[in-house]
Amino acid sequence: MGGIVRVEHARAGWGPDDSVNNLFDFEAAGEAYAFCLSRGVPMAVVNRAAVPLLPMQLARSFAQACVGQPAIGAVMSYLSDAHFNGLLGLWQSLNAGLLPPRCTKEWFFETFCGVPPDEFARNAALCALDGSSDISAHLNGYVKPFDVVALMVAVPSLQPLFAELPDAVHEHDGVRHLLLLKAEQTIAVEAVIALLRETYHTLILNAQDVFAHAQSAVLRGPPVRRSAFDVLGQMSAWSLDRRSAPNSGEAADRF
Repeated sequence: MGGIVRVEHARAGWGPDDSVNNLFDFEAAGEAYAFCLSRGVPMAVVNRAAVPLLPMQLARSFAQACVGQPAIGAVMSYLSDAHFNGLLGLWQSLNAGLLPPRCTKEWFFETFCGVPPDEFARNAALCALDGSSDISAHLNGYVKPFDVVALMVAVPSLQPLFAELPDAVHEHDGVRHLLLLKAEQTIAVEAVIALLRETYHTLILNAQDVFAHAQSAVLRGPPVRRSAFDVLGQMSAWSLDRRSAPNSGEAADRF
């Protein structure tokens, strides 16, 4: 999860971009990219521009559906709370000047609160919010599932989802690298939602089985469940044509 750009004087002709992960250690990021390119190590790079917007309420809906579920309910509630608490921490970092210049209050409210920049600018109360303000009630927008997409590009059965994206595969010295660097190289948000929902359902079903075993003296063989990635493998046949795929807003309405 990061990003690279063409740099003429850099080793192998590529260098790190201004992604946050690269900025943690810019020199080390450059060495990592150069090593993979020069040594022929297949690489998959996902830039923030190539990650779809995911409705924030998806995580909360998972937690709410688990209320009262033995064993798993508390875990899902914790994960949902961590999801929102992480954004509260991001707000604190923004106000402390710890984020890149592009990460402004307008950016935060547009991305995570669903408030357009012009509406934010007209709202004096929003403009006055700072690091001491409780913004939890405003969190009702979208998040970019960076780590989920970065995981997906590493799963062999999901590679067909990315193979059809325009100019995503780059060949360097005979080695193919997957570089998702632009908005037009974003996979359909439905693919990400399907993976998360299937993982959620698999987790719930398996947790219920474990709890049932714990409550019963009868030993049974483990149930046969689909892997969370099985359904995603089937999705490789999907057309990624944006003209036929629902947009993010429609996905949010359904989930």
